Formats: sequence, C-alpha cells, structure tokens
Amino acid sequence: MMTPCNGAVMVLDADMFEAGYVATTLQARGLQVVGPFGDAEQARSALAREPKVRAAAVAQDMAIAAPELLDAMRSDGVHVLLLLPSVADAASHVSGDVLAKPFAAYQVADWASAILVGEERDARPVQNVVYLRAAEAELPEA
Repeated sequence: MMTPCNGAVMVLDADMFEAGYVATTLQARGLQVVGPFGDAEQARSALAREPKVRAAAVAQDMAIAAPELLDAMRSDGVHVLLLLPSVADAASHVSGDVLAKPFAAYQVADWASAILVGEERDARPVQNVVYLRAAEAELPEA
C-alpha cells in the first residue's frame, strides 16, 4: 500500500531526456508530478494553476534563466532541489538542497518523498551526500 502523497513535485530542466528520466522515476515512486518543463514560462503558468506543488527539482540552467521563478517558488513555501552539472558547481551553493552529477533519479525521488509523503530520509543534507560520493569517486586505486 502506498502512502498518500501530500502535494506534487515539479520538474524543470531544459534537457528533456533528463527531465523525463526524473519525472518517470518520481511517478514510479507514486508521487504526483507536474511537468516536466523545459521552459520557465510553461513552468510559471503551471505553477499558477497547480497550487499543490510543494517541491521542485530544478536544473541549474533553468535556475539561471529564471531566478525570479525560483524566488517565487521559495516564497510560496515550495522546497527546491537544485540539480547541478558537477560537484565543483555545488561548492558555490552553500545553502539549500543540491545534487550534482552524476546523480540518479532515485535520489531526487528520495528527496521528494521525504517532503511530500513524510518518509524517513538520510539525516544528512542532500549536498553532503553529493560531497561524500564525490570523495569516494576520487580515491586512488589500490
């Protein structure tokens, strides 16, 4: 039996392949998805029609193209997960939840589930998980 979902998650990414991958994984987890959107205007219109959006996974390109959209989301209480192209980019984002490539869509689903369904999640912030995995990847071969 699935736990009832309290709201929806919006997916914003100009790369529609990645956006579709994340959206499909969220839906498979039983979460309601708004989008995916590859355009900030489409996302803005949908946000006005979908007051139940409580979380958003936003790629860095969309965050740069439409910072006012992210500000509006955050002021409306929407939790934002910023999806970054690399761990190096994550270093400049000291606050908020971030994931840096390489990441898996299940990590986005874990984050969204914790917000929308209230499932337990790792106590570490998402950005710390990214740094730990990056550090493991840089270990020299024995």
